[in-house]
Amino acid sequence: MAKTLTSKAPGERIAYLWTPPLATGDTITGTPTAVLVSGTAATDGVSVVGSDVKIWLIGGADGEVAEFLCEVDTTGGETLQETLYLPVNSTALSAL
Repeated sequence: MAKTLTSKAPGERIAYLWTPPLATGDTITGTPTAVLVSGTAATDGVSVVGSDVKIWLIGGADGEVAEFLCEVDTTGGETLQETLYLPVNSTALSAL
C-alpha cells in the first residue's frame, strides 16, 4: 500500500500514526522500521503505540517528495509494509 501524507515545512517535525492491517489476534513484534528511499527528509524516531506505529518525520528540501518504506513484523509471521510519500513545502508550516 502507499499513502501520501499532508505536506510539511522543511524545518517542521511531524508525527504520522500508521495502523498496519493486523490479522485478528496478531500483534506487532520487534522494532518497526521506516527507511528513507528517496529525498532528504529523515525519521526522528519510530515506536509502537498499541497496535499502531508512530513515525516522527523531520527535514527535507523545499519542493521534494520524500519516500519512506515502513515495515513491521507480526506475531503471526507476517511482514507488513507501507510506502509513505511526504511532500515538503515551505508554505506548509502547521498553525500553532
